[in-house]
Amino acid sequence: MGIVTGIYPKSENLRKVIGRWQRGVSGSGELDEALENETKRYEDISNGVSINCDPLFNWFDIFRPLLTAISGFSVGPLRRFEETNTFYREPSLESLPVLNSSFDTLLEASESLPLPLFRSNKNSSACFPGPETFFSMSNNTGNLSKPEFINSLVKAYSEILSKTGRNSAVIMERVPPGADSIKAINKHLSGKKIFLYATGPLEESSFRGTDQKLHSIIAKPEFAGIATAHSQIPGFELVDAHNTRMESPKEILDKFAKLSHGNGIIAPTDYLDFLPSVIADRKVALLSEVVS
Repeated sequence: MGIVTGIYPKSENLRKVIGRWQRGVSGSGELDEALENETKRYEDISNGVSINCDPLFNWFDIFRPLLTAISGFSVGPLRRFEETNTFYREPSLESLPVLNSSFDTLLEASESLPLPLFRSNKNSSACFPGPETFFSMSNNTGNLSKPEFINSLVKAYSEILSKTGRNSAVIMERVPPGADSIKAINKHLSGKKIFLYATGPLEESSFRGTDQKLHSIIAKPEFAGIATAHSQIPGFELVDAHNTRMESPKEILDKFAKLSHGNGIIAPTDYLDFLPSVIADRKVALLSEVVS
């Protein structure tokens, strides 16, 4: 099986349409159509990928437009996203997050591309920033308790899944997911197919005290043991999302065979927005080839 998730690089045409919309030259109708077309184009490219995740073409960064769809936040200044050449608006945590009642009727949102949050068909998994990542990359202006914030945020995620008719989600953590996150996921997302996508380290201590396995934990090869022990289907990050070099199918399958013992998901090391669109398309085609 294969999986691609998170923000996907926008084509040059979509970038032009977004630019016109930002300058007020065109309306939201043209942008809405362009986003729909881009999503359909991606779905055609990723047809061979086993796990269909919603490509986030209508998100500027991994926190927007959640900052509008969920109350308790305000949009802060631009910050560099990790050690990359991309940026994000820093969330300001003012109160415990609660899903807005108007979440599914909003079209345009301040500092964001138009809603809805997810545009792909209902068979796709939603994508959310991990609660630990959300907390650590925000300004906690309200002095919120981290465990309470995480619990409330994951509850809002559960409500979004219900309102959008989805049964699965990818939760991408850029920092080690802690015990509070695992507890909240098990509590609020029980019965859902949850893919915990860890682009950074995993710690065994985070999973102590629970015998409930997540549907999948996707991790770097050095954390394959933890992913295998605590999920039904472990995932292994074997396609480099930060390098334009194309891996060979044999290279990927040889690594997968050593890690998977016949059970597992092949994944990129990150979402693919850090690559040029044409290279990202080739990486998705490569993934489709090795899992077919």
